[in-house]
Amino acid sequence: MASPFPALHPALPPHEHTTALMATPEMAQNATFPLTESQKSYLSSVHPWYYKPDPQLWSAMSDFWLSFLAHIIAYWLFCLFFEILDRADWEWLKRYRIHESSEVTSRNRVTKKQVLAAVVFQQVMQITLGYYWMDANAETGGPVSTHVPRMEALAPTVLCSLETLVGRQLAAYLWFHKAQDLVYYVYWWAIPLAQFFAAL
Repeated sequence: MASPFPALHPALPPHEHTTALMATPEMAQNATFPLTESQKSYLSSVHPWYYKPDPQLWSAMSDFWLSFLAHIIAYWLFCLFFEILDRADWEWLKRYRIHESSEVTSRNRVTKKQVLAAVVFQQVMQITLGYYWMDANAETGGPVSTHVPRMEALAPTVLCSLETLVGRQLAAYLWFHKAQDLVYYVYWWAIPLAQFFAAL
């Protein structure tokens, strides 16, 4: 019968796997389970596809200014795309058009120039506030090893959450086997996704 637990991670040396298999309820009650050197070495050697270790994402422009311009460029590209669709007289598009009633059309008194002016004003305000709010010298990119201390600081919280979910004994077993993977996915995926959806 196959084991219900994840396979042992190849990054861990045999003596650490042996220690994991010897986890007992007493160890679960007393141990703090810090990350081992091999686990920290593993965390310093892997990163998700979206992370770029270079000091800046694009060599021609700093991340500070790219963060201002990227969403504005994306906005106007999408606007241009939908404007082309709106003006196009393609037959295959007609079935997807929203045909407003004459009453709705008559109440829409905002001109395109007014919309354009409002959007430009909003984007100028975004850039102005962002310029004074954001730190131009903030550290971006860099080797993955610079993130290991943060992941190590996060590890007790991950372990505490795991104990709450599955109990101390099973948490001890899983922590010995998969601590580096648990911390990795929480740090690089769970937290960024939570921040992304919270920002929406």
